[in-house]
Amino acid sequence: MKKKRKPAFNVPNAGSGKKGKVRVKDRWRKPKGVDNKKRIRKKSHGALPRVGYKNSGKVRGLHPSGKPEVLVASPKDLEGLKGVVIRVKHGVGKAKRLILEEIAAKLGLKVLNPLKKEAKAEKQAVKKTADKNKTKEEKSAKSTKSDKGVKAEKTESKSSKGKKTSEKKAPAKSEDKGTGAKAKKGAEDTKKPSAKKKPDAKSAKSEPSSSEVKE
Repeated sequence: MKKKRKPAFNVPNAGSGKKGKVRVKDRWRKPKGVDNKKRIRKKSHGALPRVGYKNSGKVRGLHPSGKPEVLVASPKDLEGLKGVVIRVKHGVGKAKRLILEEIAAKLGLKVLNPLKKEAKAEKQAVKKTADKNKTKEEKSAKSTKSDKGVKAEKTESKSSKGKKTSEKKAPAKSEDKGTGAKAKKGAEDTKKPSAKKKPDAKSAKSEPSSSEVKE
């Protein structure tokens, strides 16, 4: 079933037509003046709302696409919606609108008042810059880690080399110390006078004295 076509119901002199004025906005207010041409139903002043324009109950309140409209203000409002057309509330900001549109696209729901292409392009540009910054940070972190690893390896190699050289030099030092000690001992022996050996008691007894030999 299709809906009936309705004319636009506006205040007299609304819009920028032949008899319209730009300063008068498109809106509806019931005419109450005694001499008001709209209230008298003059054809030239546009249509008045009447019962004859009413649609049947099956079609009433539906969008021209044949689906019911749902007002949405947050992602929670989109939960469990199927076979519905979405209209975002006018008070919702740009960032939240973009989130709602993404969720609606995933769910396969049409948004009746989507953001302009410029706003979407801006968001995409912001995303690209954010991704580039992330990749740069990751690369810098990886490079710093690799530099640290290389430095650690270098320090380890240096320490191992130092240990090897110290091990090689240590025995030479000990040999030098031994030779030096021996030389010192030899010098001391030469400096000390040779002590006279005392005659043993046995040898003294066995050898006769000079007086005994004369007798």
